[in-house]
Amino acid sequence: MVQQAKTIILGAGMSGLGAALASHLPAYEATCRPGGVCYSYYLDFDGVLRDPRHQDVSGCFRFEPAGGHWMFGMSPDSLARMEKFAAFRKYNRQAAVYFSQNGLLVPFPLQDNLRYLDKPLRDRIVAEICFDRPVNNSESCSLKDWLLYNFGPTLCDLFFFPFNQRYSAGLYTDIAPQDTHKSLFDRRRVLQGASENTDDRGYNSVFYYPGAGLDYVIRQISAECTIHFDFAVSGIDTRDRNVFFSNGTRMSYDKIISTIPLNHMARLCGIDVGSQADPATAVLVVNIGAVKGTSDFSPYQWIYLPSSSSGMHRFGFYNHVDSSFLPMNYRNRADIVSIYAERSFSSASPLRMEERSSASSAIVAELRDWGVISEPIVVSSTFTDPAYTWSRRGSTWAQHAIRCLAEAGISQIGRYGGWRFQGMLESFEQGLSAGRSTILEITRQM
Repeated sequence: MVQQAKTIILGAGMSGLGAALASHLPAYEATCRPGGVCYSYYLDFDGVLRDPRHQDVSGCFRFEPAGGHWMFGMSPDSLARMEKFAAFRKYNRQAAVYFSQNGLLVPFPLQDNLRYLDKPLRDRIVAEICFDRPVNNSESCSLKDWLLYNFGPTLCDLFFFPFNQRYSAGLYTDIAPQDTHKSLFDRRRVLQGASENTDDRGYNSVFYYPGAGLDYVIRQISAECTIHFDFAVSGIDTRDRNVFFSNGTRMSYDKIISTIPLNHMARLCGIDVGSQADPATAVLVVNIGAVKGTSDFSPYQWIYLPSSSSGMHRFGFYNHVDSSFLPMNYRNRADIVSIYAERSFSSASPLRMEERSSASSAIVAELRDWGVISEPIVVSSTFTDPAYTWSRRGSTWAQHAIRCLAEAGISQIGRYGGWRFQGMLESFEQGLSAGRSTILEITRQM
């Protein structure tokens, strides 16, 4: 079957939904639901998946497939746009670094809260950061080099190196520094935080979440879009401009707005970029509803880990953000928690189901050992690949791939389409912008 189309949108994640909403053009989604990795799902105490559209979920845990999925960087205008679809609640970040060897919790960012460390250690770190800085004479340094230059060897060995080793699945020694706004560096704040409180800053120090759940927002947005589900792309002929879908449909196009991961899109189009694709990491998220353990991690919403036998680099408490993540009858109680934990893997080495199960079990066991949980009630895992995208030092692969695709009438947008870190709000607004631009272009051609 051949369908005729002029401009189509591939993918109905946040950026695809934004493009479809602004342009009124159809979006073709590979799965059976919108939102990409941005949605919520509900499990009852028996681990049975419940659908809030048709079933009562008041007795369920609410989980996110990609862990804590919050909206940050919300301007008044963007908040007004999002509140057309749902009411949002505003939160202040409460994060910490957990040193499991001695049970020490240090507020995040670590470099701004050195007063929690022993004085000799603190003094050495302050001296290295503020007074004994090495010369950075390389314009193409690695993320590891960048961390060492900014934070010194002691703090890097204590936290930044072991954390990023697991967070990047070992890539941090080779990839270029990126998303450096996640690790703020301010000498004045380092010095102040070594002896007194500092105000919390950072790209996500204030964030938002819809009171009715992320799934509700996605449903409200998608209700105003035209979305065709179960349309996975199997190939694209850029010469004759045809898209082939795995359901047997073939569709002609003049232009595509694509949210498909950049490496996959280059492969689907058969485009030779001329260099090795930049790497990505996948993330296993283990969602757990459990009886609370003996250790108190309140009020922290997420915890960064410099060491972990299970390989996880972070875990967090959904219910420390909002009690609505818990079953209705437990929202005023302190003995039940809703938790997510994350572990990274290289996208170059797909994770088999038995490996995923083993990794999930190890994470649950370690959380029990630490007293985070006592007895798990429900355990559910998801696997996102890619989850984080990276660039090799000196690589121009992403820019070249995007340019080659643009020459074939394909515009890459979104976190994975553009191969860059951005939150779901930025992805949605990028989609809105792409949709508006497309409509203007179509109008001019009429």
